[in-house]
Amino acid sequence: MSKESSRENPYASPEVFGEQFRRAAAEFGQPTDADAPIYAEGVLSERDYMRTVRRTFRSVYWLGRTVILVLGAIYLWLIWRTTAPWAGGGIGWRQFALTRLPLLLIVGAGVALLLTRQTARFRKTWRASVLRDERIVMRITPEVIEVRRPSVYSLLRWTSYTGYLLIDDDLMVLSSAHAANHFNIFPQSFFTPPEWNRFIKLVAEKLPKK
Repeated sequence: MSKESSRENPYASPEVFGEQFRRAAAEFGQPTDADAPIYAEGVLSERDYMRTVRRTFRSVYWLGRTVILVLGAIYLWLIWRTTAPWAGGGIGWRQFALTRLPLLLIVGAGVALLLTRQTARFRKTWRASVLRDERIVMRITPEVIEVRRPSVYSLLRWTSYTGYLLIDDDLMVLSSAHAANHFNIFPQSFFTPPEWNRFIKLVAEKLPKK
């Protein structure tokens, strides 16, 4: 990376990555060189963050749903046994209400609370993060991904990631090679349509799909 200061080289300034670039791109057209940098800019939304979390940790969510379905099946089976004496003899509604129903309700409430608290924990993490208020400016090349935010500057090689996940064709997630369950989010809204298509193609060339 060049050691020129932003004063010596105005193109090293982060402002050129943002609205100035978009205005220039609209006036002069998008770069046609496949190796030309890809520029992106925007503020990450809570919706995109939660979509990423749900897909990244989907095994946990599916486990919760499975538990709820199993409990529902048990609940229906007990009702069927109670109201169908010919299927094995019922225990009566009174005994069912006093013994089995409270247990099922407690277990079901515990599972629901667990899932609710898990979602709340992710939302709390998001709301405590500086990302929710910071404008992110990116310059992406076949060699590196350069990210500028008011609080941090990072320059990452593609080897810093282990793979990618494309969610609903409008949200790209790159998994970090340095920390488990850590990822970087690239919403389509950060890109112009041509730049988004170039970015999708570049990611597919550089990383395996997860």
